[in-house]
Amino acid sequence: MKRTTITVHAPHEVTANLHVEHVWDEMRRRGAPRIRAVEMDDGSWQALEGSHRLWVASEQEHPIVIVPCNPNDRITTDVLGKRRLVRQIVRHMVDMQWERPMYQLEAEIK
Repeated sequence: MKRTTITVHAPHEVTANLHVEHVWDEMRRRGAPRIRAVEMDDGSWQALEGSHRLWVASEQEHPIVIVPCNPNDRITTDVLGKRRLVRQIVRHMVDMQWERPMYQLEAEIK
């Protein structure tokens, strides 16, 4: 697949910590991280997971892989902790008005 530059919103803010170092080590070992996300009306992507992976990708100019989710898919994420509809997870992120960093990253969309 072809890479393109996308705008992606992370689920939450990340502060530099030891976990970030572990994430970077994993990304160097495994390659581009796969991030489940949903495409928003404005063409940007809302990541449903992977705040630390997105932060590291941005800092290291490392490409990512977006795994598109349908708003009617049911998935489990750390955000709400149990199986929910993607649209419920996104609504929760928006309603909570968390600081959700936005990144411009090179991505492959599966």
